[in-house]
Parts: sequence; C-alpha cells; structure tokens
Amino acid sequence: MNNDNLSYYQNNGQGKVINNETGLRTFFSKMYSYMGLALLVSGLTAYLTYSVFPSLMYAIASSTVVMLIVVAIEIGLVVMINTKAMRSAVSALPLLVLFSVVNGLTLSVIFARYTNASLLGAFVGTAAIFVAMSAYGRVTKKSMNGLGSHLFGLLIGLLVASVVNIFLQNSVVTLFLSWASVVIFSLLSMYDTNKMKQLYLAHGTQANMTGLAVSGALNLYLDFVNIFLSLLQIFGGSRD
Repeated sequence: MNNDNLSYYQNNGQGKVINNETGLRTFFSKMYSYMGLALLVSGLTAYLTYSVFPSLMYAIASSTVVMLIVVAIEIGLVVMINTKAMRSAVSALPLLVLFSVVNGLTLSVIFARYTNASLLGAFVGTAAIFVAMSAYGRVTKKSMNGLGSHLFGLLIGLLVASVVNIFLQNSVVTLFLSWASVVIFSLLSMYDTNKMKQLYLAHGTQANMTGLAVSGALNLYLDFVNIFLSLLQIFGGSRD
C-alpha cells in the first residue's frame, strides 16, 4: 500500500478501526488469559485442599467464624483489586491470584460434596454458557450500559431471597433461585464483556491495559464461578 492510500484510509477512519480491532483482540486475549489463570488456580487449590489437605477443608467447613473470615478476606481482596487495577497493575495481578487461592479454599468445601462427574459436567455446561454469552457481548455493536442497573437490581433481589431461604430451607425455592442465578450471571457475563469492550474503546489508549484486563478478568471470573455453582446445585450428584 503506498503512502497516498495509507493516508486515505487514516483520514477516512479506516486506520482507527483497524487499530481499535487489533487493540481489542490484544486486550481480550490478555483479559481471558488472566481469567483462565484465576480459574486454574482456584480449581487446583480446591482439589489439593479436599484431597491432600482435608484437615484444612474440615477446619474451614466446621467453623462459622473461620468461614466468615475467609469470606471477609475475599471481599477485601475484590475491593483491593478493583482499586489497584488502574493504579498499579503490578500489584493487581498478584492480588487476583491470591483471591483465586482464597476462593479455592471455600470451593474445596463444595467440591468435596459432589462427584467428579458432576463437577466436570457443571464445568462443561458453564463453559458453554459463558463462551456463548461473552462472545455475544464481545461482537455486538450495541452498548449494553442500560442493562447494568436492571441486572444489579436482580442481583440484589437474588441475594436477599437467598439469605431468607437460609432460614426457610425450602428445596423448591432453592431450585428456583439456582436457575435464577444461572440466568442472571449468564446475562452478567454478556454485560461485563460488553462493558469492558466499551471501556477499552473509550479509554484504552489512556488507561493501563493490564490493569483494565485484571479488573475485567475478576468480574468475568465471578460470573463464571457463580454459574458453575448454580449448575452444580441443580444437577450435581452427591458423593454420599
């Protein structure tokens, strides 16, 4: 391509489109890589905890105080990651890995209850749902910003209903909430992917790409894990 043609494409916006698409591919590749790393670390931590270090798992499962401490640490790490992501990507990525380890400890208690076939089936089902929803959020040209407030409201409703059902222990309500969780977090997978796309297009050249990717990886990781746990509760078979 000669200089005149190159100048034409740049002046008509074609160069910007190419650069944006190339940058998006790099950004999404990095974000999905970080998400995959987090899932791998959590999965290995959960497996090693309940199969190699069962005493640690029992200590977590048998003590409400320990479980609350672990959950509090997870929440603190989520806040720290989102705070550090755009300021210091160097510290944000290790925090994501640390969060994955801590979450793996809590997942070990759940993994120990279900058969390996159930865990594999739930993972495959979650991967299929996540890939489809995230891919749509990535390729659509529409902004889904308006969907965020509705999904947040549904999420709050789900949390409140789940807390109430802890006391009710109603199996029908539990099943309904599990399916609702699958739907809500599937839509969140689509929304969060689209949100990260919009953020990159708006601020990608000014923002820290690694930090933005870590923040997006955390959100998608949480979406994936919640879909997985819901499918496991619906279809999972107990080891007993």
